Amino acid sequence: MRARLVSIAVGVASLAVFQAVVETLLTAWLHRGVLLAPYRFFTVQSYDAFTKLYFAAYEHLTLPAVLDRFVGLGLVPKLALTPEFVAVNLFVAVPVAGALFVVSPLLGMGATVDS
Repeated sequence: MRARLVSIAVGVASLAVFQAVVETLLTAWLHRGVLLAPYRFFTVQSYDAFTKLYFAAYEHLTLPAVLDRFVGLGLVPKLALTPEFVAVNLFVAVPVAGALFVVSPLLGMGATVDS
């Protein structure tokens, strides 16, 4: 059971970090010619569902403020968003991993992980 929990946690965390890197690169490329406003300033930006879920939870929980500043023109300044996207994705990934752990026996995942 512990091996299943670890494998799910590692998989979900890896996916969250990969997603954050891809999202940062896409955001930096697509918005390289404009100033990027804070999330609260203009909430209909092209952020992914994890970011929107984070800010939905932010309304009800005490969470650190992320994406709360203007980001300058160009590609490079927007690359500084990577840690914020990683934090958002990991925050949302933890409940996803917990839910997967609970339903994994129903999905046919055994208690051991093949090596």
